[in-house]
Amino acid sequence: MTSRGNRRFTPDRRALLAGAGALAATAALASCVNNSEVEPDADGRIRLRFATDWRAQAEHGGFYQALASGAYEKRGLNVQIIQGGPAVNVPQLLASGAVELGMGSNSFIPMNLVAEGAPVKAVAAFFQKDPQVLITHPDPALEGIADLAGRPFLLADASINAFWVWLKAKYGFTDAEVRKYTFNLAPFLADRRAVQQGYLTSEPYTIEKEAGFEPRVFLLADEGYPSYAT
Repeated sequence: MTSRGNRRFTPDRRALLAGAGALAATAALASCVNNSEVEPDADGRIRLRFATDWRAQAEHGGFYQALASGAYEKRGLNVQIIQGGPAVNVPQLLASGAVELGMGSNSFIPMNLVAEGAPVKAVAAFFQKDPQVLITHPDPALEGIADLAGRPFLLADASINAFWVWLKAKYGFTDAEVRKYTFNLAPFLADRRAVQQGYLTSEPYTIEKEAGFEPRVFLLADEGYPSYAT
């Protein structure tokens, strides 16, 4: 989640986290906003624009429930949730001040922002174990991630600058193996050798439901990937 300026945004940040204490897991980013820069609404509540890292989904449910139940309002907050998606760059929105709060899907996002001098900071990490996975077609020859060498990897741009860096360092994979992932399952389903990125709570279920088979799933956290997540 983010805010802009030189002073810490502590009071309202605490209020937001209190309102979201029982909410869906996320890695939250906040910059250091000066409260005087945020215009209150007609009822005196602080206006906060909160960008999620993807379209509304189960992992975000608590944030929407807090909005529907009035949990934010009770704490003096007027929260507008802005849904993410493949064309929404949350780090860019945070760094530019287009939103006050943002959801990051992995630990690399806040680290990269800080390294670039953006006025943001991480304030919460609800998923202590990253649900990022690699998915393949059923294949008894695949015993672990190391066995995926030489296969085409369907990865989104954001992933190339995140867990792919770790995979290359640990397993010796190369960028020549990367193919563009457009959040469409068709390329993966058409190529039995393909490896696709995914979320433990999402793509494996979708593949089984739509394609009629149970994919192999490799959870990066089980192999030592040290990231927090949404």
